[in-house]
Amino acid sequence: MPRRRKEDGERVELFPLRRRSSVRGSRSLAREKVLQVLAAAVAAELPWEAVFEHIFYRQFTDVPPMPPRQVLSVEEIAELEADTPIQWDAEEIAFARALLQAAQQYWELAQELLAGVLLNWDLKRLVFLDRILLQLSIAEMLAMPETPVAVIIDEVVELAKRYSTERSGQFINGVLEAVYSLMVQRGLRPPSPEMRPVSAQEGVQLLEFPADYGAAMAAMPAQGESAPLAPGESGTAPTPSEQSPAPTAESPAQTPRRS
Repeated sequence: MPRRRKEDGERVELFPLRRRSSVRGSRSLAREKVLQVLAAAVAAELPWEAVFEHIFYRQFTDVPPMPPRQVLSVEEIAELEADTPIQWDAEEIAFARALLQAAQQYWELAQELLAGVLLNWDLKRLVFLDRILLQLSIAEMLAMPETPVAVIIDEVVELAKRYSTERSGQFINGVLEAVYSLMVQRGLRPPSPEMRPVSAQEGVQLLEFPADYGAAMAAMPAQGESAPLAPGESGTAPTPSEQSPAPTAESPAQTPRRS
């Protein structure tokens, strides 16, 4: 129980603690956990399967007991909250695994699509988490055409706002709309009814880097990464499926916008 103190005759909590022992899963939460799995796997050069169970279920049994204390620190409270188990449905776990498999399968194709819209930019100079978010969302667009593009973009923009730089959401939104247009031109994805074509001038504006984002890139060292390794692999990242078409680096003439 949290400690309390009297204030003006009332008993108030000094700090809040979680009221629930678990939370329900969702597709939005699954995408967030997939981001964490993929970022950890890429950074550590591990198969994503090696970290999936740990990040998705967070049920720890090897933490030594701590002696009782009067007050928990803010960091300790946050860690308690972070360790709340998530009750996943089988469909949500299947979705997460399918998304991770798609990210691995379409890794190189996604990079080629990004190169096709980010002309004259070195992808390795992009913020690490932004690259992961872009790879992940492009893979979902390619592998799950039944999911509206607007939903995919909105979800990843929210993750960018939460986990990356202040300008990452705006940047990722523009890049993904341009990549979607390129996918439609190449026949890699059917058009989504919620996306409307815009003029070439609007398309150029979509790909303008926010000034603050450019400063963030300049402050970071160049960093490359490979796809998460397949189980049993080491040192060499897998290539996308041979059935996946390989587009050339061309700039789209039109870029779609959401209605």
